[in-house]
Order: sequence, then C-alpha cells, then structure tokens
Amino acid sequence: MKRLLILGGGTAGTMMANKLAPILEENDWQITLVDEYETHYYPPGFLFIPFGIYNKNDVIKPKRDFYPSNIEVIMSQVDVIKPKENQVVLSNGKVLGYDMMIIATFGLNALLKKMVKKLRVSTVGNPALNMA
Repeated sequence: MKRLLILGGGTAGTMMANKLAPILEENDWQITLVDEYETHYYPPGFLFIPFGIYNKNDVIKPKRDFYPSNIEVIMSQVDVIKPKENQVVLSNGKVLGYDMMIIATFGLNALLKKMVKKLRVSTVGNPALNMA
C-alpha cells in the first residue's frame, strides 16, 4: 500500500485531503494528515461577531469536522523531515514513512518574512508584505 502524507491541516492541507481521498483507491493508498492544532479559526468572520451576524461557533470549529472520514489524522508537531529516507519524525518521536508527501504548513509566509528581512526590502505601502 502506498502512503500519502499531508503535513498541515489548514485550508490547503484540508483541500488536498478532500480532493484526493475520493479519487485515490483506499486499497492502494493510505492518506495520513498531520497537524498540530485541533481548532480551525476563520479570522474574516471575526469582523462580524460584534455586529451579531456571526457568533463564536460560526468562526471556531474543530478541524476534524472538515477532514474526510477515510483518512488517518494525527495531531502532533513535526520535528524533522528526512527526505532521503522518506520519513517524518513527529515531536513525540513517532516516525511516519511516506511514498508521497504534500507540505501544506503555510511555510511560505515564514519564508517570505525571512526574505523580506534579508533583502531589507521596504514594505511600506504594501500591506501584503508588511510582516517584517
């Protein structure tokens, strides 16, 4: 059986799990999703809480509600990715093997932040980059 490992259970990881779970044969593929947080927050909805349009239950939900039922979900931090061995080590020491891995951990934001600091690029006037 082939193993698909999805790191990150935010929007991108959840979308990948939901798109791939129905089309990958269950007898051929095991899908495992790893995320460190149990709760999904919908920040755009926070704006509507003071006006009574949304309440807390509308914008804060368990992430597991959005995952397909036929995948394995592990709530843990990832400690090390070992690409040469096709392994991921979790913070509790558990080792997960994979044949294919999707990294959907929102790491681009951190990478972009490092690049902006390193290049000393002015982000004034561009709120999308104003995170340095």
